[in-house]
Amino acid sequence: MPYVASTLFAKVVVALLVADVDRARSYLIAQRAAHTARLRELTAVKADPAATLSDVVAADFAIAHLDADLRWLHATLGRVADWHREVHP
Repeated sequence: MPYVASTLFAKVVVALLVADVDRARSYLIAQRAAHTARLRELTAVKADPAATLSDVVAADFAIAHLDADLRWLHATLGRVADWHREVHP
């Protein structure tokens, strides 16, 4: 398994290890909502006529990371039950 250093990943794994599927799922859903809200904020920064090139480049960087996290959140939400069964046979 590759080394993963992410608070998001760690919180989901801990919730699954303590046999709390609902907690893991709730956390994933809450994070998805928070990431989506932040994505909207950053998109607004890019659309702001007063935004500098530095602002736009920084927003692009953050958006790319949020997009990756959102894809992971979506995939993991679909796997939570299977993951729980694997950890707690």
